[in-house]
Amino acid sequence: MSANTDNYKPVAAPRPGAVPAVVVHAVPVSHIQEGRWASSLFSCTQDWCSCIAVWCCLPITTSQLFVRFLYKGTQRPLVCVLLTLFLTLGFTCTAVSQQYQTEKAHPLEDASEAWEEDEDASSTLALVGFVGSLASCLACIITMKVRKQIRDAYKIREENCAGCEDCCCASWCGVCTQCQIMRQVGLTYGNYSLFSAGGNETPAFLV
Repeated sequence: MSANTDNYKPVAAPRPGAVPAVVVHAVPVSHIQEGRWASSLFSCTQDWCSCIAVWCCLPITTSQLFVRFLYKGTQRPLVCVLLTLFLTLGFTCTAVSQQYQTEKAHPLEDASEAWEEDEDASSTLALVGFVGSLASCLACIITMKVRKQIRDAYKIREENCAGCEDCCCASWCGVCTQCQIMRQVGLTYGNYSLFSAGGNETPAFLV
């Protein structure tokens, strides 16, 4: 009897109205389910619709991705149109600037000399090059930020170039990156519209 009383430890009775303690069990990081890309970066031909749209109409697809995932304001169609016009102007300026540089390096006619002799023309070329660079940087930043947002939404971790994978993909493979994003969110054949601000009227995915 004495042995039982020695091992006996009184248990406090719960007070009336007391909130029971909640036991929280930590989940190991290894058990958290991670997402994956639906297709690889270079599976552009997996969906010809998005592939052709990005390759032939990059200003439009860039504007659609911006309005769909990054822009939180109103007047989405107007913003999409204005951004498309600016990017189109910028990419045209880039083409003109590159053509001039080619003619300057390998002159076939006296066109490059005429540009050099005209100071106003030289200033115009500098402005054209600046606008082209600005548009290219803007398209790269938009693609990078959209890819980062998609990765966060799908819990896709960076497998290569940890910390700068989005930047590298957008900088070196911007067209392929946009194609991958569009396949990931369902902007593919039958569900994609080139003339819609967000890519389609019934979005398959919204962040």
